[in-house]
Amino acid sequence: MPNQHQKGNEYLISMGYEFQYIETLMRKAFDSNASKEELLQIRNAIAEEVERIKSTFALKILSIEQNQVERFVQYHQRALINLLNNLHKFSATSIEEQSINIGSTFNELIKFACDQLEELLRFIQNHFHNHFDLDVCVPELVKERVLKALKESSILLEGNLSKFEINQALLSICINAVTDFLKEPDLKITYRKVNWIKELIAELLQLGEASPEGTSLNAEVQKVLLHLNYNSTAYLKYCTYIINRELSVTETLTGKLEKLAFHYKVVNQSIVKPDFVFNLSSPSLKEQLSEWILEEIQFLERKQQLNEAFPSPAEEQVKKDFKLVFDMSVSQFAYFIKTLTETGVIQNKNVSELIRFLAKFVKTKRSENISYESFRIKYYNAEDNTKGAVRNLLHTAIGYINNN
Repeated sequence: MPNQHQKGNEYLISMGYEFQYIETLMRKAFDSNASKEELLQIRNAIAEEVERIKSTFALKILSIEQNQVERFVQYHQRALINLLNNLHKFSATSIEEQSINIGSTFNELIKFACDQLEELLRFIQNHFHNHFDLDVCVPELVKERVLKALKESSILLEGNLSKFEINQALLSICINAVTDFLKEPDLKITYRKVNWIKELIAELLQLGEASPEGTSLNAEVQKVLLHLNYNSTAYLKYCTYIINRELSVTETLTGKLEKLAFHYKVVNQSIVKPDFVFNLSSPSLKEQLSEWILEEIQFLERKQQLNEAFPSPAEEQVKKDFKLVFDMSVSQFAYFIKTLTETGVIQNKNVSELIRFLAKFVKTKRSENISYESFRIKYYNAEDNTKGAVRNLLHTAIGYINNN
């Protein structure tokens, strides 16, 4: 008994092949006895037939069983690509058997037929994109045009991006995405790959045009690559390297967890362009990054739990009520800390977090407990006599250094 696939093929055949007449016309054109007038007639007939197919193809789809529509569309898609590839073989230099009188007419007919069939292929792609197979190789003539355009675009892209402040590794990743595509033109160049590389170049060029020269575009470029699902191994490694570099300069586990939670939120809330992916056989960049960040979060949370469950030995522990005691007023201490912060001695960037910490673990000669709000106000508003007292204290410290 015939299987389901055979039944499907039989059904498609019974529904008719839309390009049969065009193939007949082209076979007639390849007949060495065809005259110049006959070639012109064939040209007109092809144009009329293409218009007829465009006006009736949708009606034909409506008459087909719903579960066979995709196969019907892709059957004709592949047939058009095969026709285009066959016609592409017949260039002006390879038609030696044609006479001088009709040679140019024949070559013009081949070019015209290719243009018409390519337009018909675009018509099917645009009107039936849900059924169009993006993983089929593009016709040879389309591939040649794409590769030529990409060579020009890659030069333009590199020159454009070099005007901005972009991490060198990130810039190389963007450029390599295009140049690697060009290095191996004999690989399977599908509609999906062509759409992806063209969209990448277009978005990066648009980004450059919309930004003032010299500005940093690292974050914007990364958004583009995430949006277009650039799930290459090299770019995934770059993303994780950037996050790890942020974590390495964050001192506390809580701080690290906050940063990871922020990145997790950004990645999961990002919108990926539908049907766009660099490597179809790998999980999406969004999925891989989310999983990596989540594993890092879970690791740090377990580490935090272990630290709480198994505290350090008694001799290594600090009493809970231990505080640093300064022989200074709160105003003097606040200005002293501001001096160290502004001169870069203290490297903490979050001033509010620093003040909150010091208010908790420091006491002065007059205040056993420093309020956060009082510390904050005195940090930003120092009086002249406070500055003088801190200056004298620092002179005393310098004198000690000089004498010892």
